[in-house]
Amino acid sequence: MWHGRYDLNTAELMDSITVKTTKRERARAKLIQLLENEDRPAKEIYAGLGDIGVGSRTVEKVKKELQVPFRRKLVLEFAQAEIVNS
Repeated sequence: MWHGRYDLNTAELMDSITVKTTKRERARAKLIQLLENEDRPAKEIYAGLGDIGVGSRTVEKVKKELQVPFRRKLVLEFAQAEIVNS
């Protein structure tokens, strides 16, 4: 039973609670954040997720889950140039 008074506001109480998340959850949140406003090079994505301790295999799994499209700009440009030159 609790007796007495304790001076603690809600914000302080919430700050003291730690929520455990998985790497995949962290990767998902970070990937969404990174791609929210614009496309980014894969190098940037892997670096950003690496900064929070997420490896490339987890990135690939999350990318697949979120159905993130990817483009290989140079390959496409090369293929188009081949068609034009044929």
